Amino acid sequence: MKKFFEKIAYLTLFLAFILVCFLSFWVLYPYKPIEFKNDKFKVNVCEVTRGSYVTYFVSYCKNSDVTPVVTRTFVDGIIYTMPQEPQPCLKKGCHDVKFFIYVPKALPEGTYSIKSTYSFKVNPIRKIDIYGETVEFKVI
Repeated sequence: MKKFFEKIAYLTLFLAFILVCFLSFWVLYPYKPIEFKNDKFKVNVCEVTRGSYVTYFVSYCKNSDVTPVVTRTFVDGIIYTMPQEPQPCLKKGCHDVKFFIYVPKALPEGTYSIKSTYSFKVNPIRKIDIYGETVEFKVI
């Protein structure tokens, strides 16, 4: 009976070691789910009116099939946050994409940039946020 418990103890220690190695890999691995080709995203026009759309272009290389959740904020002296939304249109591989973002009528006039946070759930215990920003544009 003693040999049986000894084998169970060794098996438990071995499985615990494997689990710790697996979890360490999930936590420490340097995931790069997406890489942007430009530091700042280009905007189609430099002036937009409230209640219309601003168009910006993103060149990226996506390295995973994970769909990101994107949060966008208009940033000037104030921060106006838009609702979060999943972006299934961001496909794996290198692409150029055009985004149309509604400019709220309540947004005060000024010079803004749009800061985007791309959140990727790369494994069950880790989420990675990648940040991007447009060049400045005026809201009139």
